[in-house]
Amino acid sequence: MNNDKPIFPVKNFIDVTQGFSNNHLAIDLGSGGRTQEIIASISGRVVSVVKNYQTQDSTGSSYGNNIVIEDGYGRSFRCAHLMQNSINLSVGDYVEQGQTLGIMGTTGHSTGVHCHFEFMINKKKVNPFLYVYIYSFQEMGDRTKNYNILSYNQVKIVSPTIINPLVNQIILKVKLNVRTSPGLNSEIIGKVNEGEVYNYFDVFNKDNYDWYRIEENMWVAGKNEYLEVKNSIKEDTEMIDKLTRENEELVKLLKEKEDAIIFKFNVQSTSVYKIILNKGEVLNIVK
Repeated sequence: MNNDKPIFPVKNFIDVTQGFSNNHLAIDLGSGGRTQEIIASISGRVVSVVKNYQTQDSTGSSYGNNIVIEDGYGRSFRCAHLMQNSINLSVGDYVEQGQTLGIMGTTGHSTGVHCHFEFMINKKKVNPFLYVYIYSFQEMGDRTKNYNILSYNQVKIVSPTIINPLVNQIILKVKLNVRTSPGLNSEIIGKVNEGEVYNYFDVFNKDNYDWYRIEENMWVAGKNEYLEVKNSIKEDTEMIDKLTRENEELVKLLKEKEDAIIFKFNVQSTSVYKIILNKGEVLNIVK
């Protein structure tokens, strides 16, 4: 990690449930239905801690179990509403960036399990989105994508697109890591999600995977259980024209004959075919 770049204080899953505003000088981070470890956004010393608060009070103003850490250079942060007895730190303790502070909870003024995260510069509460980074090992929840999030290495993961048969594409069956180059040892710089569609520009086989390049220096590993490959139909245009020319005589006959003409075409592979029908004619396709 890099202490110059504060990290979002939830170890694995970043789900922003409420953003920063004049009425809410913090952001709220949800649990995603999981048990979530709260970690130190920056290295520093504990200057304030409450760890034995037992109750949830949606009408009060308490932070519940919470901890404040200062780095000694004007930066500090607070994580609030942690689970009872999950904080094992005391005032004066030094913590490293990324160290576990406790478990996400719902103590104090809280209506559900979440982490209330305040980030301060010279004790003034500022918008965390301007200072705090998501790291490659952290998963970004769907709601978080509605915000402009800083990534640790400032790499923007390419946005998904829509299905377009004119370009080569992959459709994800599972969530996958995005890496800087093909290979399981290359750096992870983000994730792409199940159900999303991406154009791909190159394929490279390494470590028993087909690696698909979805943007410059952005590769995902492909197997049948991971993704579906949709190749462009541009390659089929010559075949379509060839079929049309070969069947010109049949088309001419179809135009001249009132009776139906039945002919057989043996399809060699799944592809795109051009068939011309006139008004009133019926096409039966039998597999």
